[in-house]
Amino acid sequence: MPRQQPIHRLLILALLAALLPGCGTPDADEAMQSGAPEPTLTPPKTGLYQATISVPGGDIPFQLDISDSPAGLRAMIINGDERIAVPAITLNADRVQLAFPAFNNRIDAKVSENGLTGTLTLVKRYGKTQVMPFSASAAPAIAQADDAQINVSGRWAVEFVDEDAERTPAIGEFSQTGATLTGTFLTETGDYRYLNGHVSGDELTLSTFDGAHAFLFRATLREDTLSGQFWSGTEWLETWSGKRDDAAQLRDMQALTYLNPGFERLEFTFDNQYGQPVSLADSRYEGKVVIVTLVGTWCPNCHDETQVMRELYDRYHADGLEIIALMYEHLEDEQAAWQQVEYFRDKFALQYDTLLAGISDKALAAETLPALNHILAFPTAIFIDRNGAVRDIHTGFSGPGTGEHYTELVATIDAKIQQLLAEPAGPSNDTVAAITGAP
Repeated sequence: MPRQQPIHRLLILALLAALLPGCGTPDADEAMQSGAPEPTLTPPKTGLYQATISVPGGDIPFQLDISDSPAGLRAMIINGDERIAVPAITLNADRVQLAFPAFNNRIDAKVSENGLTGTLTLVKRYGKTQVMPFSASAAPAIAQADDAQINVSGRWAVEFVDEDAERTPAIGEFSQTGATLTGTFLTETGDYRYLNGHVSGDELTLSTFDGAHAFLFRATLREDTLSGQFWSGTEWLETWSGKRDDAAQLRDMQALTYLNPGFERLEFTFDNQYGQPVSLADSRYEGKVVIVTLVGTWCPNCHDETQVMRELYDRYHADGLEIIALMYEHLEDEQAAWQQVEYFRDKFALQYDTLLAGISDKALAAETLPALNHILAFPTAIFIDRNGAVRDIHTGFSGPGTGEHYTELVATIDAKIQQLLAEPAGPSNDTVAAITGAP
């Protein structure tokens, strides 16, 4: 029972409260005293909007479909063949916020007769933010002139070069119909997801906004070479070039990450959301096939992979499959990072462990897992057999935007799990070969 205050003290406090200004906002106090109604909400009109996000290299166009439902207002981002439901919508007077909690990003906009105007805020590593203009109009899209003088359909050997002259190989796969262009870039660490754009003259434009990233690619075709620039948000700029090459290949994603000499197993101990330490040595994982995924809530490819992992867990858990997600977050504040992990768990209805392992900087992340030669990409999936031996490590993930590559990868992972589940516990030649088989 709370301790009672002396009567004379309560009288003094009441007198002071009457003499001092109120702590509430004047508007709120006046509204309470006058009985005035709360400010009227002005929701955006329902229908299809033509939206843009502006980055230094130009505008990223996409469509925004706003509709009513019994549960309230809904919004869907349409980017070519991709459909992304906006998870959280908040109205406040003539303002609307479209939030992507699992990515910690948001669109804040003012509602008017002409549409929406405001900003997109992306939260990056260490909590730094990038803010860029956003607008959306209910007016019909302006048709792109079909003045394409080139056709870039096919497979291209691509190279990206950043401001430090670091070179990254990639493969561009494009499909062009008239002036309309779709496609993606595959890299050794993942893909650039669904890209949508057009061709005008001898120039191409591709872009995407998926709730996590704002990408814009431009290039010009001269003779047999594409040359252009790639912008990500407000701060990242790379040049890129490509040559048509139907036989273009990347390095094997299963040979890029491996155990360092002297290590035979993967070992770690990190806390779960309840503050409990979790380790591969725990009885829950003894004699089980375990997939350890290195992911981050900020990473769209990680979301792609997690959707697949959740489905595989549901399918094979009863047969002995366990999954552990090691979360490497943008935010150093532990409480804020855990909040992002909770949004992530809720989005995919995860039943397996998600452990907060560190920050998303790859060099710092690698220090948390000294058994690995490096952490080259998020996501990375580590396959462990019933004996605790690392049998395979897959760097990166080719998401659904890559079409047949995604389908093949999911089938390969499924077959790998079935193979490991079929093996009995106990030493095998395959296990020993996998441990010592680093390139």
